[in-house]
Amino acid sequence: MKKAIHWLDEHLEETLMVGLLAVITCVILFQVIMRYFFRSAMAWPEELSRYCFVWSGLLSAGYCVRKNNAINLDILTSVLPKGIGTALDYLAKILLLGTYAFFFYQSIFLVQMAAESKALSTALRLPLQYVYASCLVGFGLGTLRQIQNIILSMIHGPEEKKGRGEAETKEEGE
Repeated sequence: MKKAIHWLDEHLEETLMVGLLAVITCVILFQVIMRYFFRSAMAWPEELSRYCFVWSGLLSAGYCVRKNNAINLDILTSVLPKGIGTALDYLAKILLLGTYAFFFYQSIFLVQMAAESKALSTALRLPLQYVYASCLVGFGLGTLRQIQNIILSMIHGPEEKKGRGEAETKEEGE
């Protein structure tokens, strides 16, 4: 169980994004084959690809925070005295956490409104609450990952600018 949780911590977002990219690729390839070889275009492949792209984009919020590739003030913090640079780094992390938390909170209402309206997508007839849930999941993961990031910065120090995955990979390769 501990290994499964560790694996999810390390690879959740990237696995989901790779899966979504594979779906997008297969569906678009199918659409191209249908359109150019069978002269039969359909609306649902483009809609499905668009929704997968939206999900992938919002999942990348958590992934970027996880790899420490979110907005950083590296140039500014490197020229300032260490104490001020550290304080500025924490301030940026807290502001990013606040932004993700705010968007997460607002996305709850977005999903609720979509569920209450019972709106469906045009081609797939998919309830739009599932599409809007991408905001909830993406900003929720971004919030959780930023909390992890702040805690790890407090434990290991803010100097560690590499993503958590990069440091482990380089150590294993040496």
